[in-house]
Amino acid sequence: MFESDAAERYVRAVVREIANWREVQSPMPVDTIYFGGGTPALLTGEQLERILTAVYGRFDVAPNAEITLEINPGDGGTSPAPKPNSSGLDAALVRRGAKDRFF
Repeated sequence: MFESDAAERYVRAVVREIANWREVQSPMPVDTIYFGGGTPALLTGEQLERILTAVYGRFDVAPNAEITLEINPGDGGTSPAPKPNSSGLDAALVRRGAKDRFF
C-alpha cells in the first residue's frame, strides 16, 4: 500500500545519503542513473527530481547520461511516477520475467 508520507521520508533519506556520501575525495563521473523498481517507481516527478538534483550536485554526471526508471508491471498504470522525458528520464523499463520492455 502506497503511503505518500513514507515516500517523502524515503526521498529525504536518499537525498541526505547522497549528500553525505564521502567514500571518494572528488565527484565520480557518472554516465548512468538507474532507479530500480518498487519505491522509486511510486515517487512523483518532483520527488524524483529532488533525488536527481542531489545526484547532479554530488557526482560529475555526463551531459548525455542515461536515466532509467524500472517500473513493476502491476504499477505501470497507476503509479504517480513521471513518463520518460519528464524529470530527465530517458526510458522506463518494465520487467516481466525474462522479457524486459523499454518505453
